[in-house]
Amino acid sequence: MKKINELKPDLLIFTGDLIDDNKKFNEKEDAIRILSEIETKYGKFAVAGNHDYGSNGIRRYKEIMKAANFQLLMNEHKVITLENGKKLNIIGIDDAIFGKVDLEKAMLNSGKADYNIVLCHEPDLADEIQKYPADLQLSGHSHGGQVRIPFKGAILTPPKGKKYVKGLYDLSSRMKLYVNTGVGTSQQRFRLGTIPELTVINLN
Repeated sequence: MKKINELKPDLLIFTGDLIDDNKKFNEKEDAIRILSEIETKYGKFAVAGNHDYGSNGIRRYKEIMKAANFQLLMNEHKVITLENGKKLNIIGIDDAIFGKVDLEKAMLNSGKADYNIVLCHEPDLADEIQKYPADLQLSGHSHGGQVRIPFKGAILTPPKGKKYVKGLYDLSSRMKLYVNTGVGTSQQRFRLGTIPELTVINLN
């Protein structure tokens, strides 16, 4: 969080999986305190991941995000008017494994903005999302494979995170996808060959 504030972001995006195992999660107040410290110019936005839903964790996840001043978007959008008058549309898709994805509802006003950023936890939904006027999709979920073997790559990736695993993809003349590797771990408590990352994206 200190590093994020040092970067002085205009906008902060979180693409889900704050909670790994809701049954063992007891850091709610710490999470709220730390996430509340992040400062941005235009706001903090999030979507839910499949682990946030597990064991009814979605209720707790919603409470944390609200208390930390994040706008949790679940098949919803938020239009931001920039200083230059351009309109930036932040579109959040519900989790594709345990949630209820409704692309029609989420993308309803996507044709009215100058630039559309789609937040979607599972990256492989990009094949459906690019049918709409989306400019940039931001995803997580895969952890970049979390464990990558030299010359072989990721040895295990999750459902809906198998085609697009990490980094930047040019999917069409209009739309790009960036898959962040995250900063934590899931199931296995180690990483190999996959560096945790904070991604800085400059929009011109």
